[in-house]
Amino acid sequence: MASLTAATASPRARLFQFRIGTLLMAMVWAGLVSLGLRTPNALWSGVIAVLTLLTVLLAVLVVIYRTGRTRAMAMGFLVFGVGYLAYLAILAGTLSSGLSDPSTPVGGVFDFFYDLAHPEQATRASGMGGMAGMPGGFGNESGVGGLNGYGGGGSILSRAPAFDRRDFIGICNHALACLLGVGGAIAAQLLYATRREEA
Repeated sequence: MASLTAATASPRARLFQFRIGTLLMAMVWAGLVSLGLRTPNALWSGVIAVLTLLTVLLAVLVVIYRTGRTRAMAMGFLVFGVGYLAYLAILAGTLSSGLSDPSTPVGGVFDFFYDLAHPEQATRASGMGGMAGMPGGFGNESGVGGLNGYGGGGSILSRAPAFDRRDFIGICNHALACLLGVGGAIAAQLLYATRREEA
């Protein structure tokens, strides 16, 4: 009986746990990032940037006003998330250029992923082309729009990309900063749960 009460009096510390609300927020975040990566434009880049900023500021408030495991999680999020953003700023000189610059090592990887995710955005030449110099072709006498022997051939049209590569890279960097922050939060929570009490 004494061992039973001793076991219930000091419950074993859980390494880490998540609430349903936290998982739902993570799902909404993943959905917004996926939508932003599918249609990378200034709107989605701005939305993801503002949400990342709000998350960092909320973590600062948690560090100030909470204690224990919650504070450790927020501190881990800040160290890893803000640490990654500082790394980008140091590499590129400023944070704004570091977030969207394809010349940084991580930006180069995200630039490659943009080409994989949006292969249709490459500038393509379209039109009939060729057929000039072929006698007896179709078309009118002036050669406008025709395939006659005097200057047929279609026009070369290039279509501007509907999406912006730099917005894609910015969305990826913000999402990676938050993902690294979550990894730091989990690591900090594990370290807090397994720390040795000082005698």
